[in-house]
Amino acid sequence: MVKNKIQIEVRYNDSIIHLGNKIDLIGKVHDKIYDFTELKEMLIYMLYNTYIMVNGQTFRQLIGIPMGTNSGVNVANLYLVDYEFDFIERLIIDKRYEIIDKFKNTIRFLDDILSIDNQLFKELLYSDSIYQGIHGIYPKEAVELQLVAQGLPLSYMDLLIKCRKNNHFLAGRLCTQSFDKRAEKKFSKIACIKYPHASSLLTDKMGYNVVLTECYRHYRLNTEAEGFLHEIAKVVQELRKKGFDLAKLLRTFRSFLLKVNNRALYGSESNLNLLDRLKVLLGVKVFKHLKHRKRSFSEM
Repeated sequence: MVKNKIQIEVRYNDSIIHLGNKIDLIGKVHDKIYDFTELKEMLIYMLYNTYIMVNGQTFRQLIGIPMGTNSGVNVANLYLVDYEFDFIERLIIDKRYEIIDKFKNTIRFLDDILSIDNQLFKELLYSDSIYQGIHGIYPKEAVELQLVAQGLPLSYMDLLIKCRKNNHFLAGRLCTQSFDKRAEKKFSKIACIKYPHASSLLTDKMGYNVVLTECYRHYRLNTEAEGFLHEIAKVVQELRKKGFDLAKLLRTFRSFLLKVNNRALYGSESNLNLLDRLKVLLGVKVFKHLKHRKRSFSEM
């Protein structure tokens, strides 16, 4: 590796790791080395040469990072990380560990920030603010954040964060459940095709794996079994409308439960009873097992 150089390789046939977008040049081996000056020039060119056409007129974007480009999301993330890293570094140098502890539940995904139980976040949001000799994080002239919601319940990305009432067994604890903003009234007129049809070119296995991947996603998002089952029931109902077989969908759900059987959700004695509860939500008849016959879950 050359000093102050970054090596970027894209290989085909002889390697399973590809960096960058796939290029339709089978059998070719690309090996390029860029120095930081060249990378800087490419970045500047991308930032200052973004054009948008509206109603037959062409406009050049002068403010902000252009979205829609391959690097746009990463550039925006690195832009914010630079200020955040500088802020934490200053706190470490000054040994302000009590302030660092306040930010342990403050997270960011691109331009969406969630701050839980951090009274100092508002005080230290912008660099022109000073709290006990510490300057804030973001320059206000370059990054202007808008408070979207405060208090509970609160939606963040695909999560709904809430706190149960006193008569609930999870009272006083923060709980999460799946959230889809497309279900909001303002998006009701937007047609969204979420899942493939059973007659599409997907293989049978890939088609039914849709419910499997959704199971893993909602299993991580939901604190309680009730919320998890509600979301999976919606997935199964949508896939049935797309021509998928209910029995196969339920078998796929059963295979998922077997894989995560050691991690029960709140509100469920074990994951093994979730299959019957899902059937009830779907209106499928559930037959009780005879007491004199022992059946394993794998036989269902």
